[in-house]
Amino acid sequence: MPEATTFLMVGSELPIILGFLNSHLSEYYFSTLGTTTGMGTVRWKKYTIEQLPVVMPQGAERNEFLELIHERINSQCPEPRQQEIEREIDAHIAKSIGLTAEENDFIQRRSLAQ
Repeated sequence: MPEATTFLMVGSELPIILGFLNSHLSEYYFSTLGTTTGMGTVRWKKYTIEQLPVVMPQGAERNEFLELIHERINSQCPEPRQQEIEREIDAHIAKSIGLTAEENDFIQRRSLAQ
């Protein structure tokens, strides 16, 4: 795998990983721990991506999470509904890694402020 710039991912869990990588938690994580270009753009480096705390949901939680991800991917709905779906995805991720409501709210505020 190249060190940066190009990443190729394969596997059966790609929708879950896609949901996680596009979450506010992922944005916050990279803005806090990742390196920047010097112009404020966060670089997605291999060593940082490998440290992501991706938790694979199981059972009914997995099905709900996948439904939200597919709804967002295929969404042709108005922007307010898209944002609502994204908040629900973020809430699933926060719950899966054990964040408190306060921690999740903090991350949401930080991510939206950037």
